[in-house]
Amino acid sequence: MLSGGDAPTTAEYQAPLSRGGVRLGLSTEYHAFTRPVHGDDYVTYEELVENWPATEAHHNSKLYSWQADFSLRYALRDRTELFAVLPLRRLRVEVAEETNHHRNETIEGLGDMQLGVRRFVRAEQYLRVGAILGMSLPTGEKKSLPTAAYLGSHVAADLGIDVPPHSHLRLGSGTVNPFVAVDGVYSPEGDWIYMGSMSVTVPFYDAADGYRTATSGSATFGLGRRVQDEDLSINMFASVSYSGRDEFHGDPVTGTLGTHNGNLDVTNTGRFEVTLRPTLGYRFADSLSLDFQLTVPVYTRIHEDVDQRDVQLSERVGVVASLSYQI
Repeated sequence: MLSGGDAPTTAEYQAPLSRGGVRLGLSTEYHAFTRPVHGDDYVTYEELVENWPATEAHHNSKLYSWQADFSLRYALRDRTELFAVLPLRRLRVEVAEETNHHRNETIEGLGDMQLGVRRFVRAEQYLRVGAILGMSLPTGEKKSLPTAAYLGSHVAADLGIDVPPHSHLRLGSGTVNPFVAVDGVYSPEGDWIYMGSMSVTVPFYDAADGYRTATSGSATFGLGRRVQDEDLSINMFASVSYSGRDEFHGDPVTGTLGTHNGNLDVTNTGRFEVTLRPTLGYRFADSLSLDFQLTVPVYTRIHEDVDQRDVQLSERVGVVASLSYQI
């Protein structure tokens, strides 16, 4: 996901499967990134242009993201499960004026697949705690770009370098990225449910073209209340997420006025976010459950470049729906 960390749902906190059990999942999410942010100020595009002229390079861009995740859980033994997640993604960028840096574009296809193992260290009636070790595989498309494509427009102008037409949209990272996570749920007698999770992803190497995805992490706390004979639950999740700035380690590039060594921070990456996610869950039967969730951004702080000219698009609205079925 592009913002706010992975979307937590009640399916994440379901009880462990019995040995040989299988559970299938389908979730779909839509996010609109239409609010430009400089630092942590939420201001209009016109105010950004007035205070930071470099903003004009963004040409009032808007990013729309859609993703569908197909998931599979298999109980290798009691309390130990294997899982796989196959994402399909669609990204759409819209701009008011097209340039070499920004143009209307849509890409779609397979994202980075996830594989892993989950071990429940506690699996009692009122308390469950699970630990996860997994990895993402580079199954998503990622275009290889020359060094000049990663130069900011003002840096390229200072060096006398012509920036080639390009796109920074990508469906995958281009690397195998390990991640670890822990989650838990406490549901004492009564109507209230307490949920929480943490995860960290640490890429260890560059992609073939020199692109390095930054370390990222997220933490979520959820509070839920069961109603209508416990089939319906109303939940509120609060998520905190962090991601560093991606890096590009490419070949040196020389212009008429100078040379750049090719090691660059990637603009429009790196942020800290706080997000609220009101969620409605319904259990049709012991084997079938449905969640509907809204994304409500609360706070965003971007990691600026050294010149403090970076402007990123922050989420304005998001919707998530997920379905889980146990065979």
